Amino acid sequence: MTILITGASGFIGSYLCNFFIRQGYSVVAAARDTTKIPPVNRQEFYTVELDVLNSKAFESFEIPAVDAVIHTATSNDILSRKIDEGIRLSTIGTRNVLDLCVKKGIPKLLFFSTFQVYGTDLEGEIDESTPVRCQNDYGLNHIFGEQYVEMYAREKGIDGIVLRPSNVYGGFSTRFIDRWTLVPGCFCKEIRDTGKIVLKSSGKQTRNFVNLENIGRSLDKILKAPGKGFDIYNIASSQNFSILEVAGMVSSVYKERYGKEGVVEVSGNTPVKKNSFSVSLQELYKLGFTESEEFTLSAAINEIFIYLEKSKTI
Repeated sequence: MTILITGASGFIGSYLCNFFIRQGYSVVAAARDTTKIPPVNRQEFYTVELDVLNSKAFESFEIPAVDAVIHTATSNDILSRKIDEGIRLSTIGTRNVLDLCVKKGIPKLLFFSTFQVYGTDLEGEIDESTPVRCQNDYGLNHIFGEQYVEMYAREKGIDGIVLRPSNVYGGFSTRFIDRWTLVPGCFCKEIRDTGKIVLKSSGKQTRNFVNLENIGRSLDKILKAPGKGFDIYNIASSQNFSILEVAGMVSSVYKERYGKEGVVEVSGNTPVKKNSFSVSLQELYKLGFTESEEFTLSAAINEIFIYLEKSKTI
């Protein structure tokens, strides 16, 4: 199977390029700057320059026969703070990629949305039928992209699949990935630089954390499943932690690695109480997905510290 991955120089896209090569796929890696895509010395891997916002570039965009597109070039939490830019990337960029699928006869597109379409401090069991309840621009601009995917699946006959990942964690593939707003990476960098972690909240908010490897394993099953038109999958895990618990993990790993005490300071008082929720993975289980327990949050924290040791300028 040959797949096109947009945003191949990004945090998720770069990892997926290597993951799918390891799984025996042929990968076409697309990014605005191909020099930022991690090199893979394999005949089944090559790179193409593509800015998904440049509709004229698609007119002359040549690629081999592709079985599916994994569209990761959507707005992240940083870009979404610039409201116009976040909406443009998640909507116009997504529509351009969908048009490419129609023009080239690519039958399947997987769109990276976000778990935040359900809200932030969640309660109860969350599954794909849970009503969306966006509480920020990041969630909302992805809803616009999801609507484009649903429309093209309905009107153009492609298989449009929406992926809603929870808090994604893992190591950085290259020095070009600047995602130090993500937990636990932000805590690792802060404690490395200052010897402490300062939480601006109470830290009681609970989040679900999914590692990059299990994202790849999920997508592998989805790609191989028969098309159903339009579908939605939550990409999550059994790992729920409060932000305070994650800060504590980072502090413990820091002490183990460097023999130094890492202080965790709580400077906020909200939320007042801990939220409690779980994520149903039944739709993924139906495809034969099993969660790997090898790639844990503590292992990723160690990996991030190693990366920081090698990247002295960060």
